[in-house]
Amino acid sequence: MALYLSDVKEMKLKRTPFFLPINIRNKRKNSVIFLMAPNTESSIALMKNPLTINRNLFQSYYIERDINFMINESNINMEDEPSSIVFESCIMEMTAKERNALPDSAFGLEDERKYPLDTPEHVRSAIKLFGHCPENRKTHLAKRIMAAAKKFNIEVKENTEVWKYAHGGSSKSESVALYQSFTESASYIDEHCAWFAPDDVERIIFSESGNSGILRKMLYDQRIRNQKDAALIYDKIKEQCDFIKYTFLNYKLYRQRNLFVDWSYYTETFFDRLKFKMDKAMNLYFDFTNKFIQDKRLADNGYTEKTIFLPVQDWRPKNCEIWDYTKSTNPISLIYRMIRTRRTEELQKNWGGIDWVFMTDQAYFKMRFDEFDQTKLVRWRSLIGKLAMNDIADAEFDSKDSSQVIAHKLADRIEDSGI
Repeated sequence: MALYLSDVKEMKLKRTPFFLPINIRNKRKNSVIFLMAPNTESSIALMKNPLTINRNLFQSYYIERDINFMINESNINMEDEPSSIVFESCIMEMTAKERNALPDSAFGLEDERKYPLDTPEHVRSAIKLFGHCPENRKTHLAKRIMAAAKKFNIEVKENTEVWKYAHGGSSKSESVALYQSFTESASYIDEHCAWFAPDDVERIIFSESGNSGILRKMLYDQRIRNQKDAALIYDKIKEQCDFIKYTFLNYKLYRQRNLFVDWSYYTETFFDRLKFKMDKAMNLYFDFTNKFIQDKRLADNGYTEKTIFLPVQDWRPKNCEIWDYTKSTNPISLIYRMIRTRRTEELQKNWGGIDWVFMTDQAYFKMRFDEFDQTKLVRWRSLIGKLAMNDIADAEFDSKDSSQVIAHKLADRIEDSGI
């Protein structure tokens, strides 16, 4: 017997197997499942959870490689810190054939055919690489980027170099001056590959205040450094999850195929390096988590259906209750603390519109934060406790397929028969 996740009522403990959440209009595309797991082994177990059905419709897996995404103040506007590009490879997923096919007008510097602006992804890349543009061409390039950003509805903030040059000014902060100094002496492979920064640039970047600066210190030296490192992780996933066929470094290359997005690599590093406790730790973890949940690249690449899988028992601490935020920082204690401190609207704003599935390999329940408040906290905590302790005797098991599942199976039979 089976259910669609949309058939499951919120805050109901269930044992009935369920179909991985899909877009009803196109069952093979547009759906993303975030794996909110503490480590890679937990993520693998989530993808192979015995309660889930139709894994053949989720054959793609992605792990974040770009350290810029993790350490920038906003993962939505990675242009906020032009000097941050010196830390990481800027891979341009564009073949020579594709570049040659573009007209001159598709480039930010038309005469040099540099800085392609034909897609939202290329516009964001141009913003990230703006600091490499020669000083005498920056005003022209900035205006071209701003026009392309407007076309693709990409926000360029007023504190960025692109915005300032486009509006007739420039701002050579210490970090920008260091960056320009670096570009004169640094070696780079080619315009498709990597930049390498001198040590003094790190001094400026890592000295920034706020959670973004803290995340830099925590994550940078444990980053996935190159494609080879990412390939090793992908090989491990494919070896243990034989249904995974597609692994890329760029969302665009998945062509909207249903996708697992794994947070575990940087999550494990985050908790290994976490030195703070209580509210400081909670606020830092909330900002860290939001970088994944608020990732606009997914919407830009056609992913409209979002679900979060959270393995409750894998987050259970050894020395306290899972929701005890005074002793343990984890997703459960974060949610509990935010509700208790009346930050409900913040949760609704940042985490609303997404199905959250709290699960083990034997039971689960679903909820959304859109209307979650303190009146539901007692019920939620009770369900979390049951999953954490494997106390699932009262979990519901449906004796027959839901109507949506029956329709799905019928459609599959028709498809398989070639009618």
